[in-house]
Amino acid sequence: ELESGKWVKVDGWADVEAAKAEILQSYERAQNK
Repeated sequence: ELESGKWVKVDGWADVEAAKAEILQSYERAQNK
């Protein structure tokens, strides 16, 4: 569930490896806050 007032733009669909890479990058960004 997204937080109120936030949104996500989807540029397109990719494969499983691209999804995994995006999730890992998001996790790393959150850890570096």
